[in-house]
Formats: sequence, C-alpha cells, structure tokens
Amino acid sequence: AEKLQPQIIDWLLDALLMHASSNLASASESANDATDAPENHGSSSLLLRQLRWLEVVVDPDQLAEKLSETLQMAPANVQRDIIVSLPEILGDMLPESLLEELLRIVNEHTSLTTAAVDALSELRIPGAAQERLQRDVCALLRYAHGDELPVLLRFLLSTASADNATEVVQLVRKSLDLRQIARISKSKHGDTPETVLVDMLRSCLQRYSYLADAWLQVLLQATEREEPMILDIVVCYLLQPKARKKVEALTRRHIGSGRFSASLFTECITNHGEALRGSFADMLLMAEVLLRKPALTQSGKIADASMAMYVALFRVADPYHRQEVIVSLVTHVGSGIISFQIALFLSLLLLSAVKP
Repeated sequence: AEKLQPQIIDWLLDALLMHASSNLASASESANDATDAPENHGSSSLLLRQLRWLEVVVDPDQLAEKLSETLQMAPANVQRDIIVSLPEILGDMLPESLLEELLRIVNEHTSLTTAAVDALSELRIPGAAQERLQRDVCALLRYAHGDELPVLLRFLLSTASADNATEVVQLVRKSLDLRQIARISKSKHGDTPETVLVDMLRSCLQRYSYLADAWLQVLLQATEREEPMILDIVVCYLLQPKARKKVEALTRRHIGSGRFSASLFTECITNHGEALRGSFADMLLMAEVLLRKPALTQSGKIADASMAMYVALFRVADPYHRQEVIVSLVTHVGSGIISFQIALFLSLLLLSAVKP
C-alpha cells in the first residue's frame, strides 16, 4: 500500500489536469481564464477530496512537488480548488517548493491572492518567509478590493507574534486607508468592507494582548509631525474596553498636541459611524471622560474635541442612542455647568428639533 500511494497521487493529479484541459478545450476557453466552469469545478473538487484527510503521507516531498507542478499547469479555477484544499491535504506541513509557488501566486495572480493568503494563514511558515509575506500582504492592502481586505488583514493580525507585533502594526497603519475603504459599497453579505475590517480588528485586539500592547506603544510614539490618521482614532475606541486609562491619557495627549483635532473626530464618527456602531458606548464614554474633569477641559482643544464627539454621535445615532447622548449630557450639565457645555447642550437640542 505504501508503494501504491505515491503512484495513485500522481495519477489523481494527472487526471485532474487532463480533465481540466479537456473541459476548457471543449468550451474554447483559455487556460488562463479565471472564470469558473461548474462541471470542471465539481470534478476537480471531487478528485482533490481523495487527497484530503490522509492519515499518513508516504512521501511528503513527492506530494509537495506534484502539487506544485500541478499548480503551475492548471487553469485558474482549478488552481483555486487546489489552493483552498492545501491545509487539509498537507496539515501544517509546507515544503519549501510549494511555499515558493504560493508566494509567487500571491504576488503575480491577483485573482488567486486571497485564496493563497487564506491557505497560508493555516499552514506553518518559516520565520523569514512569513516576514516577507507580511510585507507583501501589506503592500496589497493599498490596492485590494472590498472582499479581499478582510482576508488580508486577518492574515496579518493572526500571524503577528509578540516579537514582531510592533512591526506588523506599523505596516498596517501605513497601508490601511480607511477613507478610501469607506467609499467601497456593501458586499453581497450586506456589510461594508470597512465594517468587516473594524469588527475583525476589534476581535483581534481583544484576543491578542501583545497586539493591543504593540498598537498602544506605536500610538504613544506617534508625534504631531505625523499625518493624522482616522485609523488611530478608530483603534483608540476599540482599545478602550481593554486599556481604558491608557487610551484616555493617550487621547488627551494627542488632542493637546493637535494631532487629534475636533474636525478629525467629527470626520471619524460621521463618515465611519456605521463601521463603529459596535463601539458606540465606548465612543460616548470617551466624550464623557473629556467632559468629566474640569481641570483637564480648560484646554480649548480638549473642549472642542469633546463637543465634536457629542455632536457627531448625536447626528449618526438612532433614536434610542440619541437619548443616551442626551442623558449623558444632562448628567454632566447638572454636575457643574461651564460655558462650552451649555453651548454643546443647546446645539444638541437644536439638532433634535430639526432632525426627526
């Protein structure tokens, strides 16, 4: 049986190529066409199923070499089927020849990039190759389409370690433009790509403490000379449940330096409010904190930022959450009225009168 397994594997993969070529020829399609042919797709999945969940692989190197050879020769839709099957076929084993082929696909075949990255996230990758792949994926973030973004970001965050989390965070901050992503329309699943990204980012920051610590450290080191980023404010909101005091101090510092301006908070909440809907309570808490301590609100910048957050939250909120905003303000106004609090409260009352 051990002698037969490599021969059977070769036969199955050769049959896969022959069947794919036959289908494409009969349909007069190019071997490079990425359009799925239903019959071909079903046949390739059926053949690949025979290689999944093998308890013992007699010759792993031979299997990897044959898979790599098949990937190079197969049409795109069959390549996709092979790639998504690799974690089940290989387990966590990833021979170098197959790794190099997948890295090539990530960079050269845009239609297969997300499939390859998704498969690589489930396989064990050597340190040097993983760092190279992380840099490549970060570069792809800038030009990725809506449905590709969550896959790429999930790979980056899930493969970060305590040793390189800071570097990964810096790469993501440079590559992820939320202003551009917010313009992408909703996917077929109903959520915008930005909403999916923010939800995934929230989950990863809560799950991986070293990732949250690294992001806090990067934000602490950011200076007013750096271009203000919507992503930084979003991350502050997401980190607040995990590191409230640190985030509050960090936010005050950046407001005081001018890096987080009132207009930036307004833009963040107004233009990205749908993606942040799961953090409404944290955003409201941030506005409350800036309003709560009179000694810290003497700065006009902090007062303006607090006002901007309250007004923006009120504008994007549904009727129930608008009541939450009003209740929060009533509590603060009753505890010690100062001029900008009165102006803010009256502004919200005016908004409530003109917005049903």
